[in-house]
Amino acid sequence: MELGGEMGVGRALMVCYTVYGNTENAAKAVRDGLASAALEAECRKIQDTKPDDLEAFDAIIFGTPTHMEDIPDDVRRFMEALKRVDLRGKQGSAFDTHTRMNKSAG
Repeated sequence: MELGGEMGVGRALMVCYTVYGNTENAAKAVRDGLASAALEAECRKIQDTKPDDLEAFDAIIFGTPTHMEDIPDDVRRFMEALKRVDLRGKQGSAFDTHTRMNKSAG
């Protein structure tokens, strides 16, 4: 399936979990990029999204921060709840944000 192909404009949803706003900013940039390509794109925080909401979209993009190579518990619970949602035929993608601790030379 191609977004925006013969079937018309595709709908994409960016679902993000954010602590400091960095992940939300990245999700909004992805949304804006898709919108500039004439795709209907929406950005929502994970806490404002129900798993069933994803059925209305052709593509779902998840954004989450990672800490110590793991995702937040809220994201894990949301993903577990997706087991009961029919996402067949959907396109999906994910990205993470993280901070890098610079080690000072000493």
